[in-house]
Amino acid sequence: MKKFLFVILGLALLAACGGNATSDASANADSSVVAPPVIDTTIVYSNVIIKVEGMTCTGCEKTIIKALRTTPGVADAAASWEAGIAKAQYDPAVATQDAIKAAIEAKGYKVASIELK
Repeated sequence: MKKFLFVILGLALLAACGGNATSDASANADSSVVAPPVIDTTIVYSNVIIKVEGMTCTGCEKTIIKALRTTPGVADAAASWEAGIAKAQYDPAVATQDAIKAAIEAKGYKVASIELK
């Protein structure tokens, strides 16, 4: 009789869940993650190395990357808090180095320099 009750209780719990485990997980996913870049091979991109002051952890890296990737014209970005640099690949017809600098500084970091690579 105990086995029967446990089986019924287990089935009731499964039914109550309704298979929402995946939708709950996706609802709780970090919405701050930016989709990977889509590189248009017909555009001639410029690459820059940006010296950034104030990065102290991987969270800082993610903030810089998100700021850059959401800047119009920026196709891809990377950052290293240990090296104190960020890299960006951008369409010079759409984005400017000033826009890239502004995106980083809007997040509270200081851009020491930007060099074409």
